[in-house]
Amino acid sequence: MTQDLAAKADAARDALADCDGVLVAFSGGVDSSVV
Repeated sequence: MTQDLAAKADAARDALADCDGVLVAFSGGVDSSVV
């Protein structure tokens, strides 16, 4: 994982950690497979 990608993943985790709950929907497309 590149340093930039790792920083983005950390930022996403931090943002989601502040939420009371999270809903993740998968469409089956390429973008969902990344999530």
